[in-house]
Amino acid sequence: MNVGGGQRGRRKFVSEAQLDERRKKRQEEWEKVRKPEDPEEAPEEEYDPRSLFERLKEQKDKKQEEFEEQLKFSGFYIGEKM
Repeated sequence: MNVGGGQRGRRKFVSEAQLDERRKKRQEEWEKVRKPEDPEEAPEEEYDPRSLFERLKEQKDKKQEEFEEQLKFSGFYIGEKM
């Protein structure tokens, strides 16, 4: 069964015109929030070569570690001994 027109898992081609349009929009947004001490040009977006799955997994793992740390300390304050 072919769901989604066969585009699943493929990267979408982005033309130079589309990139220019994105830069223009970012610059317009930057002008709205820019402070006098900030540079006039909008900072470039940071490129992260990892897949979305890898980035989301990293965030999930980080939140899980923070949660486990909170549990460790919450037991300490209740009076339980570790």
